[in-house]
Amino acid sequence: MNKVKVIGSIAAGVGIGFLAGVLLAPEKGSDLRGKISKKSVATLDEVKLKLNEIVTILAGKAAIAKAEAVAFYEEGKKEIDSQLS
Repeated sequence: MNKVKVIGSIAAGVGIGFLAGVLLAPEKGSDLRGKISKKSVATLDEVKLKLNEIVTILAGKAAIAKAEAVAFYEEGKKEIDSQLS
């Protein structure tokens, strides 16, 4: 969870820095809107990519945890069955 907060903070910082830089630049409004639009799409794509990476990592960890839980259950079941026999 800590990595998610760090990535979110970095993304927010990049976004704020970008907006401040673009808004303070001496350009025509149409040029500025075009730049904001292009950069927004690129940033959104980057955020989606990072989120997909995080989801993939978490899914892998969940699968490992599930496999370990099933193995633990099976061991416990064998031990209980052997004690009852």
